[in-house]
Amino acid sequence: MLRGDHATVLSGVKADRNGADGVLVTGAVTDRPIVDITTTGNHAYGVAVAGQNQVDVANLTLSGDTAGGLELNRVTNSRIHHITTTDEPNGVFLHLNSTNVALDTLTLDGGRTAILAEKTTTGLHVSASTITNAHVAGMQIGGHDTTLNGLTVKDSRTALRIERGAAGVTATDVSLLGGTDGLV
Repeated sequence: MLRGDHATVLSGVKADRNGADGVLVTGAVTDRPIVDITTTGNHAYGVAVAGQNQVDVANLTLSGDTAGGLELNRVTNSRIHHITTTDEPNGVFLHLNSTNVALDTLTLDGGRTAILAEKTTTGLHVSASTITNAHVAGMQIGGHDTTLNGLTVKDSRTALRIERGAAGVTATDVSLLGGTDGLV
């Protein structure tokens, strides 16, 4: 866990079968990249990032964690890119007022929901990403001002699910292929 540290660089970390999160980043906002992390079988999330601004999260490989792959809560003005998840209940979960987060170049396979953006999430941008085989929904949008550009969702029960109360969803160059329902 990183809390209130300064100038720490997380790179090349492997976190397997821990009792809670594999890696937890919280506390004072500092200029620290979170890169090259692999997780498997942690009891909560593979990587959890809380209360951070302008954080760069990249090159994560997350598999089979109990709660999900990547949790982002109260994360603002941040770039999350080159993330791969396999069989995570939630591949990426954004909540608790996460704002202006860019998700780019994600490859999310299996699990219940690949990207879950709950109702307090605003300004989410998803680009150049592929979701396959989600059992419930490829992406579930509950927040406001969500932009999808270059998203492909394949062989998922519901490709895109826009929840009641969501507003300002813009989709460009989006492909919904082979699932039960494309857009709900």
